[in-house]
Parts: sequence; structure tokens; C-alpha cells
Amino acid sequence: MSWCLYLDDVRDPRTPRPWVVVRDQGEFIAAVEERGFPGVVSFDHDLGEDTPSGMDCARWLVELGIEQGVDPESIEWNVHSANPVGARNIQGLYESWVKHHRRSLGAG
Repeated sequence: MSWCLYLDDVRDPRTPRPWVVVRDQGEFIAAVEERGFPGVVSFDHDLGEDTPSGMDCARWLVELGIEQGVDPESIEWNVHSANPVGARNIQGLYESWVKHHRRSLGAG
């Protein structure tokens, strides 16, 4: 069964899904390694000073998805960050992954 991953250093989810809440990159990676690839993921960008960002976590997840042959369009990818530039970057990374995946299938 698919699971829901929520990355944020301070906030908790506002939707009533059974979220697994993680606060930093270490917890993010550990949750994915333990549970497998999430079906739903929601990212914050800014995770505190001198710590990896949500973008770093998103890059790691995309690289893992490419290695594992995950179809990015099978994932519900959300960005809830209040940082507009960081949010656009995380969303843009996902859109690039979708394009890469479609090209690898010869569909775009």
C-alpha cells in the first residue's frame, strides 16, 4: 500500500491523510528507506539554518525514482513551502523528472 510523506521542520499537515511527518533530510531518507517510495509527498523548502533543504530531499527522491524506474506521474507531488522561489524549484524538478520519464518511454 502506498504511503504519504510530509517534510516540514515546524508545521504539521492540514489534511487528514495518514501522513508520516519528517523534519529533516535524515528523517526523510530513513522513512523512504524503511517504507519504500511514497505515493504522496509534500515538501517544505526551508528546513532551518545550516541544514539541507527540501530541494535537497526532492533531488534525492528523484534520483532514487530514476534508479528504481518509478513513474513520476504515479506520485502525488505537493509543495507547501512558503518560500516561493524554493517552491518553484521543487515543482520544476518534478516537472523535469516527468519530461525525462516520458522521453525514456518514447512518449514525449
